[in-house]
Amino acid sequence: GRVIFKTDKYQITSVEEKNIEKALSKTLRIYPNPMRDNANIAFTSTARTNVILNVYDLRGQLIDKVEYKNCISGMNNIRYTNNNIKSRTYIVRLSGEGVNYSSKIIVNNK
Repeated sequence: GRVIFKTDKYQITSVEEKNIEKALSKTLRIYPNPMRDNANIAFTSTARTNVILNVYDLRGQLIDKVEYKNCISGMNNIRYTNNNIKSRTYIVRLSGEGVNYSSKIIVNNK
């Protein structure tokens, strides 16, 4: 079971609770997915930063790169516009100070 023990000097919580808090503090959501012309990307950052969004095909070739400036510490929403990339599955990588996410995105131009 879960155990919480508290003294004046230490507080011990269960490992499961710490893992849940850690998972909730790092979030990436891409919608709609599959995308057509635009996709919204919601993510959390631990610092104010510029982020780079790299889009790779499944062979690892860089297809698109976009910089988003002045993202805040906390929850951010950015918009990615499909710059005529073909209908298929891609890997997106979002990186910056306090930001490091990867996810799949499907482009469907039909």
